[in-house]
Amino acid sequence: MDQCGADEVVIGLFGREDAEVDRIGFRCGTLTIERSGGTWEVVSTFAGNSAEHGGDGGGMFSEDCSATTHPVVRQLDGQAGSRVDGVRMFCSAVDVTIP
Repeated sequence: MDQCGADEVVIGLFGREDAEVDRIGFRCGTLTIERSGGTWEVVSTFAGNSAEHGGDGGGMFSEDCSATTHPVVRQLDGQAGSRVDGVRMFCSAVDVTIP
């Protein structure tokens, strides 16, 4: 699978699905640190999609991590027999320490 661009992270997945995963790609984003009241938070902003790979069957899907609470994809798990029939993404918060 292709990667996101320089200074981008994976924030979600997109593609086509039915009984199987027919096509899949990464949704890419940039991260910024923003002030929210008395705290700071890391926020993701959609920047574009990576190249996608697979067939043309099934219906379109797109799923992103939460832009503020868990903005980046930490892990992908898949399930397959003779073909990929399931993909699950796990999103994670981003901790930043400012000296």
